[in-house]
Amino acid sequence: LKHEICNARPYREWLNEHLVHLSDLPEAPKHDQPDHVTLLQRQIAFGYTNEDERIILMPMAKDGVEAIGSMGNDAALAVLSNKPRLLYDYFKQLFAQVTNPPIDAIREEIVTSSETRLGSEGNLLNPQPTACRRVELKYPILTNEEFAKIRRTDLPGLKTAVLPILFRVARGEKGLAKSMEELCVMARRHIEEDEANVLILSDRGVTKEFAPVPALLAVAGLHHYLIREGLRTRVSIVVETGDAREVHHFSLLIGYGASAINPYVAFETIDGMIREALLTGIDHKTACKNLVKAASKGVVKVMSKMGISAIQSYRGAQVFEALGLNQSVIDHYFTWTATRVGGIGLDIVAQEVLARHRAALLGTLDPEKQRAAQQGRVVRGRLAVAPRLRLGTLELLVTYPVSDGAIVAAKLTACLVVVFMLIGATALAGCAAQPVAPAAPAAATRPDDGIRVPVEYYRLDNGLKVVLSRDDSAPTVTVGLFYRIGFRIEPRGR
Repeated sequence: LKHEICNARPYREWLNEHLVHLSDLPEAPKHDQPDHVTLLQRQIAFGYTNEDERIILMPMAKDGVEAIGSMGNDAALAVLSNKPRLLYDYFKQLFAQVTNPPIDAIREEIVTSSETRLGSEGNLLNPQPTACRRVELKYPILTNEEFAKIRRTDLPGLKTAVLPILFRVARGEKGLAKSMEELCVMARRHIEEDEANVLILSDRGVTKEFAPVPALLAVAGLHHYLIREGLRTRVSIVVETGDAREVHHFSLLIGYGASAINPYVAFETIDGMIREALLTGIDHKTACKNLVKAASKGVVKVMSKMGISAIQSYRGAQVFEALGLNQSVIDHYFTWTATRVGGIGLDIVAQEVLARHRAALLGTLDPEKQRAAQQGRVVRGRLAVAPRLRLGTLELLVTYPVSDGAIVAAKLTACLVVVFMLIGATALAGCAAQPVAPAAPAAATRPDDGIRVPVEYYRLDNGLKVVLSRDDSAPTVTVGLFYRIGFRIEPRGR
């Protein structure tokens, strides 16, 4: 049976004649690199933070691997945050709930594939040679140079069309919904009249008059519109966006229908870090190659948790659930997505986009705004103290912050383990001690080597003293007796 199916048609001849590889396409002119002010505006408009640069992008560009972090995410839900959050943060990944992973993305790499193809899929029930007229990509993440080649593609059977995903600021919150309607109308016209089979959604061109449509909203909304109209298999969707930079973002875009992604602001940010000597010992080409590799491996890791081995199978699979989005938004733009908790509508999504847009482009870039762009978000934690147990007094010395989110999580976890062990011991012993003196010196001596380091003192209304060291090299944790103390780890910048 297998032999009969494989030899029914000359598939190898069709592929040799019609399949186009990315390396076969002619080189395209390069985009000019933005200056520091322009890059900063783009970063603020798309919600970049210092953590995104140094904790997310830097390890990916330098080492070609996704940054290591603690397992799980206890940050507040995006819908409960008092700061503008990206639309990606309203979605959670689903996974096969078994004790062993369905696919080990590292040891079973041979059965995984990150290849993808652009162009019309044709009729699967009636294969024809023209169905092989597609562009083959090794990874779904495209560098700026690779994307420029795709954008200029104009070959027989392969035609691209660029659709802007921007909305007028003057229209306010209603402008986002209007822009999505216009996007669907333009896409249908390009497919039926111009016979385009690669649609490029681009949020380049953000100005004072135009704000970016969230890329996830544009991709998912167009994907489901084309499904309803019976046009989806005739085109591939490529997205050129500034708001995607994490593996979770790429996974969502692919999971809702994107065939390829060009995160151009992420690559521009890497170039900026190289120019400012924040990223040393590596050139532009190698850094971009590493980012593509790390992001693609990260997507394969995510999809392997559901037992999916190929990017082409993951595309459009929607293996996510929404938390905090209104049911009307889900039904119209993210159809068939599981959601157990309602929340915001499209108007609030637009408000959050416009809040970032105002911070980036309305007014001058003063130092305060620059610092606002560099504030942390949800990667690193902070230690918060709240009175809970009446058991004694406490003096705690921890290092904060450090250069890696994983180290932060490990040290704070160690602190909690020690704290709760001593709480139990103190309760059993029936200890009670007096609060510490109110004086707060400017430095403290580390108990391990006698080095004096700057510290910060936090005092509760009952006289409790907590000492937080800001020396990154000091891993020491010193805990005494307790006096009405409880701990909570929160993300900074909520």
